[in-house]
Order: sequence, then C-alpha cells, then structure tokens
Amino acid sequence: MGSLDSSRFLFWMALLLAAWVPLPAGACGVMPQAWVQESRNLLNQQQWEDARALCEKHLTQGSPSEQAEAHGCLASVALSRAAGTGVATNGRGQTFIREVFRGEGVDEALNHVTQAIHLDPARLCLHHSRMEIAIMAERVSVLPAQLDESMDLYGSQHPDTVNDWLNPGFMLFEDGWLKPALDYFKVMEKRFPNDHRVVANIGGVLMALEKDEEALPYVKRAVELAPKDPINTWNLGRLYDFMDRNDEAEPYYLRGISLETNRDKKKLLQCTYAGFLETKRKDLKKACSLQQKTCPNEKQTACR
Repeated sequence: MGSLDSSRFLFWMALLLAAWVPLPAGACGVMPQAWVQESRNLLNQQQWEDARALCEKHLTQGSPSEQAEAHGCLASVALSRAAGTGVATNGRGQTFIREVFRGEGVDEALNHVTQAIHLDPARLCLHHSRMEIAIMAERVSVLPAQLDESMDLYGSQHPDTVNDWLNPGFMLFEDGWLKPALDYFKVMEKRFPNDHRVVANIGGVLMALEKDEEALPYVKRAVELAPKDPINTWNLGRLYDFMDRNDEAEPYYLRGISLETNRDKKKLLQCTYAGFLETKRKDLKKACSLQQKTCPNEKQTACR
C-alpha cells in the first residue's frame, strides 16, 4: 500500500484536534493544597530534583487524589530526562524533527501516571496524559490497552462519553498509525457500539487501509445510525466509488452534498463529485460546469 490518502473519506473527531491538549502529568486538575502549588511551581521552573524530593514525601500521605498528584509530579520529573528534540517516525515511515520522549524515563513516567490513574480514576486529564506520553514516545501499540483500562476505570467513577476518547484515535490516524488506530476504535466500539462516530471511524480506517469490503458494513451502519449526517453519507458514496459501484455511489454523493451546511465544505464535496462525473460517468460537460463553480483551476480537468 502506498502513502495514506486521507481524501478517501471524512473523519469524525470529538472537537477540533487542538482542543484535545493533555496537561503535563504533574499539573493535572485543580487542587488547593499548598504543597501541590509548590510542586507545580518547581516543575514550571524545571527544578526537577527539588520537585522530586517534595513529591516523594506525599506518595503515601494525604488523600488518594493528593497521592495521585505526587505520582503525576514524579512522572513529569521522569519525563524531564526523557524529553528532547529528535528524529521521529510516523506510521507512514516519514521522518521529521520534533520533541520526543525516549529512554528509561518513559517507563518510569508511564508507571507513575498509571498509579495516579488507579488512585484517582475520575481525573480524565490523567488518562489523556498517559496516552500523550505513549504517542510522544512512539509507543502507539499500547494505546488500545490503555484506552480499555481507562474506560473501565473512568467509566466506573464518571459517566463517560464518546467525546472523552475520540481524538487520541484520530491522532493515531493522522500520524499514519492505521493498525493501532483501528484497534483503538475497536476498543471504543465495545463501549459505544451504536455511536455513529465510532462506527464511521472504524469504517474510515478500514477505507484508509484499502480494505473496502471489510469497511462496507461499518460505513453502511454509520449511515443507518445517523442518516442525516453528511460525513457518514458522503463516506458511503466515496466507498461505493472506490469499489466501482457507481450507480450506488452517486445518490450518496448527492445526498452528502445536500446535507452539508458549511459552504466551503460543500464546495470541496462538489469538486470531488465533479471528478466522479468526469472519470466514472464520462459526463465531461456536466463535470466541467461543476468544476468551474467549485474547483481551483488545476482541478478543472474536464474542461481541457
């Protein structure tokens, strides 16, 4: 399989991706205790050993939430040894320079955050921080198991929702880690089997993997669950298109376009549909007319 073609489908996120930004493990949640504020100040000032000495005193003192805070603090201290700028590799084999977590400090940090989660499972940002550490350390294969544990622990304390968990899976997909992303959403499916966003994202990852036959029941199910959703409807048309089932693709393309209310997004869908008219329907006149209205010049290929 070649490079990932994200234009094959539209993807469901909980919010804009930038809205899912985990806090550092040692600065998660609001706590009034004076030592907590002191420890966070030390961490912000990168006074690692002073922070370690302070937080180690509270590993077995105070409430479970305070002990969780101490573990979070020590996780941040451990990450100070693991963090640095380095060459990272994504799921497509591409390399780039960014901040990475490497070395023994990663294991220590993950261990501390996991202990913090068990002490204070209702603190959602701890669960997010653990996933963030795994992603930054390129240990993406552990995320499905982390999610499974987190949903059990957090869900036992607090009614969780799909929005609590969607975006880490999207981050895996964005970085090209398709198999971990698929496994991640399959874990979500166990808790939310009838949520159209979860079902649609499983279908979307399978489409990205070019497993179209396997994707079809998921994409169809997403439309059944949310028939007025433009993303799900469009994806079904897109999938039928890639399967060369053109007569089935066209009505879903058209319905997806009609359901989309955002003007800019609608134009993008219309431009893609014009390509379908050109290449699959061989209707150059209609394709050209639509491309002139919705596509940039370089994509007005039916008019040449």
